[in-house]
Amino acid sequence: MGGKERVLALLAAVLLLGAGRFTFVAAGTASWFYPAAEYGRDHVCAMNIEPPGTRVLVVNRDNGREATCTVIGTGPFIPGRVIDVSLSVADALGFDGLASVSVYRTFPAKVPLPR
Repeated sequence: MGGKERVLALLAAVLLLGAGRFTFVAAGTASWFYPAAEYGRDHVCAMNIEPPGTRVLVVNRDNGREATCTVIGTGPFIPGRVIDVSLSVADALGFDGLASVSVYRTFPAKVPLPR
């Protein structure tokens, strides 16, 4: 295999490995909350669609800002809301109150939760 073929094979491998790193989960309204003290300023969230320990990417649809966070519990329990994010995530997304967001599951999806 020549140099050009080697580069193309490497590029194809990189594209294939990078593909599918995010799966769309939901779109709707996000709100923020103060997490329990054990999470501090960690990027955490609550949602009913994904189980605790799942990593999700949240994208603010109004300004394009994004943040990755870990699901730590269930919620929100208000119709139309798809996710509650910690204050640190809301800051990273650039909102205070409510925001229109898209949520994606990341891969690997599960991370260990603090005890």
